[in-house]
Amino acid sequence: MEKIERILAEHPFFAGLKPEQIKTIAKSAISITFNPGEFLMREDEPGNCFYLINQGRVALEVFTPERGSIIIQTIGENEILGLFWLIPPYQCRFDVKAMELTRAICIDGQGLRDFCNSNPEAGFEILKRTTQIMANSLEATRVQLLDIYGDHS
Repeated sequence: MEKIERILAEHPFFAGLKPEQIKTIAKSAISITFNPGEFLMREDEPGNCFYLINQGRVALEVFTPERGSIIIQTIGENEILGLFWLIPPYQCRFDVKAMELTRAICIDGQGLRDFCNSNPEAGFEILKRTTQIMANSLEATRVQLLDIYGDHS
């Protein structure tokens, strides 16, 4: 448990939270490893895990009948994944697959929601950080769509 607490405390996403808050969040966390090609999440399955990627890289994919699987984003070391824990119905919207050996901390979504509800100040800070990541992701998707579908004349 101490190793997970240390990883959470040192991660930029949780920077500034009090040690007792980190300790509470760590109680809902486990260390997990994924081999290349292994799925962390599947589209339409429950999205109950919030990941801190410690090592490796994962791909967020969508499937289309015309093109098959399309990578829409890659996430690597020191980044986070799985914001579905925050938004009902808490369901994944993408397939997420390890591109290489990936080590991560998985924080249980229900445990994190309970923490945020019982610690409003810290919960609000986590919400602000989460929405900033969502905004960055949306902007990256916008740029990618412009690259794919923009006027290249």
